[in-house]
Amino acid sequence: MKISIKTEQPQNVFCLVPGGWFPLAMISSHVMLIDKNIASKILLEPSRRSSADSLWIEALQDSGNQINPILCAYENSHRRTPTLEEFCEEAASLKSRISIRLPRAKLVEHSAESLQKIFSALQEKMSTRDREAHFLVRAAPKFLHRPRSSQLMQIVEEIVSLADSERIDRTSLVVLGALSCVCEAREGSKTSPARRILKPSGKFELPDAYNATSDLHALEFLVMSMSHQQPPVSLCTMDRALAGFWVWCQPRKPTPTYNDKLSFTINFSSEMFPRLDKEQLLRLLTLINCRP
Repeated sequence: MKISIKTEQPQNVFCLVPGGWFPLAMISSHVMLIDKNIASKILLEPSRRSSADSLWIEALQDSGNQINPILCAYENSHRRTPTLEEFCEEAASLKSRISIRLPRAKLVEHSAESLQKIFSALQEKMSTRDREAHFLVRAAPKFLHRPRSSQLMQIVEEIVSLADSERIDRTSLVVLGALSCVCEAREGSKTSPARRILKPSGKFELPDAYNATSDLHALEFLVMSMSHQQPPVSLCTMDRALAGFWVWCQPRKPTPTYNDKLSFTINFSSEMFPRLDKEQLLRLLTLINCRP
């Protein structure tokens, strides 16, 4: 049974939390990670904001949440991996400019020393992002268009092989997103959340891939936060596709592994791969769970 709830304003802000998302008005006392599309709306001159944006920005300012723009510095405005100086400068600048636009808001404070430590801790993550971006550039031509049914599993295997060649975990969200694009419904004009995040095109280049991987890494950072009890963390975004992908995957049960990494469980459903029958879905699951 499908139930619809009508709101006074269009639902264009999503607060991602374990299990799904909430409207901004229902979130309080969280550390709220914000992404670049949220930050860009906040930083607009108030006279240039739409009435709908003005409403949620005011609600965010008075929500009691601690706003943390660190993901914006992680993605950064250069569309590539930042240097330490660029990372620290962007984080400090964002915090300062947001505090001017939202004078009543609570913002997470990062000292120069703490930003350096954060940057150092993110080195491995940034290295992974670089490899994933190169993978996407190589893989994008394979899922630019929906393949014929006779080619489907061959292209799936080729994409997994490309991930192996770039030393990327087969179960990474970037690889799953690429595979979801390949297995998108053959008929109809509606595109999947994965395709709307990755945005493959005939001119898909490294900066485009870098942006797409940064979006998916935002979800991974949210998963990491789930391993801590307090305070609760949410990710505030205007990216409907990212919210849809989060709901698709339903990440849960983050668990530290022997090599200081974090493993987590996701839903592996036909919704993500609608063109696959049960046998093909099982074959895909076996393939991505095999170590190269």
